[in-house]
Amino acid sequence: MKAHLHTVILTGIRGKSFYLLLVLGVFISAAVMLVSNFSLREPAAVALSTGFSLVRMLTIFFSIYWVHDMVAQDIERKSLAAALSLPRPRWQWVVGMYAGVSVLSFMACCLLFAILWLTMQLIDGSSQLIPVNLGLPFIASGLALYSCLLVILAFTTMVAVVSTTPFLPLLSGLLFALMASVLGPTRQFLSQADAGLVENQDQLLESLRFAGYLIPDLDRMDIRVWSIYNAVPDWSELALTAFVMACYAVLSLVVGIVVFQRREFP
Repeated sequence: MKAHLHTVILTGIRGKSFYLLLVLGVFISAAVMLVSNFSLREPAAVALSTGFSLVRMLTIFFSIYWVHDMVAQDIERKSLAAALSLPRPRWQWVVGMYAGVSVLSFMACCLLFAILWLTMQLIDGSSQLIPVNLGLPFIASGLALYSCLLVILAFTTMVAVVSTTPFLPLLSGLLFALMASVLGPTRQFLSQADAGLVENQDQLLESLRFAGYLIPDLDRMDIRVWSIYNAVPDWSELALTAFVMACYAVLSLVVGIVVFQRREFP
């Protein structure tokens, strides 16, 4: 398992992904500086919220891409046969790949959040009534985002080791990340909307409640308001969400391992 972990990390570092991330990080910095000029009252708050959204999108995309490149493409290139020929259980390969991509995702988060933090030092937020907090709340918001990435990675890894179609993990991972991010806000909007405002409102709410049993609500881990407005999150709700996410990630990996152990390769 350590060998697979080491291989994934080295492959990711030696590739062009982190160079591209660095370039995109510069674009994030420029976008954050530009957006801060559109708000006279809260330039730092608008800039930080925009930065969080851009970092979230980039880290999700690159994390799913790494699973597609390291896991799905490894199976498609038939190079997996060499790894499976060793006298080791198959689950070590799955866990090693997942752990390796998780480390790459953590490094990507550190890189982009470091660029965002440095950019925020250049923005004057003295005109705001509530200054942004770039200390512990900023770090906690970044770790909360990383916890969402771990769940997305677990689901995408499960699809990658089960699927026989190369691009299915990439597409399903992006679709899962999108649905898990918008499920909570959509359900909240429908539940608070006036009756008759949305057609088939009750049916949609019922469908979303059912979807909540299949897909975790990752939006609850978005605690950027703590860093932006010093609004302390509800720790009990946050802990419950983290527990549900951890169970979902473990279950996804277990399902993937069970199917992978029974899968036959040519």
